[in-house]
Amino acid sequence: MSLLLTTLLEGSQHHSAYRADEGFEIRPLEGHESEFNDLARLIVNTTGPFAAFPRGGPLGRYDCVHIIPTDTAKFADAISRLPRETND
Repeated sequence: MSLLLTTLLEGSQHHSAYRADEGFEIRPLEGHESEFNDLARLIVNTTGPFAAFPRGGPLGRYDCVHIIPTDTAKFADAISRLPRETND
């Protein structure tokens, strides 16, 4: 498994992960928008076994990154355990 994807799926003090129709999304935790923005930029500039689609939010920062692993079967179990985001 890709270490970056595994880390993103687990969440952190800066972001939470949610199941999406295809892959998963990460979103900033309140008060950590700047750190999340840095993480989103890192993901966007990283070549890996995934496609990343960032979404811009207020103040020119990213507020979400939708991540679709290239090999979805490899990550299906971990993604299926994530909660679904209910308020888009």
